Amino acid sequence: MPAQALKQTEGDTDYELNDNYNSCWVTVGNISVYVRRTTDGVSVELLPHYKEDKPPIASAYATFADASEDN
Repeated sequence: MPAQALKQTEGDTDYELNDNYNSCWVTVGNISVYVRRTTDGVSVELLPHYKEDKPPIASAYATFADASEDN
């Protein structure tokens, strides 16, 4: 069986992106959520399901420094 991009952490619905993967897709209703690890943070794009070749309808980005305990 191939390795999975996500590993379950806490409870039935909490997952973490495995270290050997840089991205994953999650489908929520008719929205595709693309989560991508970058060298200094995480980007998230929301796209219409089955239209992932179109521009995102929303996006967000945060650096790991933004989320540090020092902030």
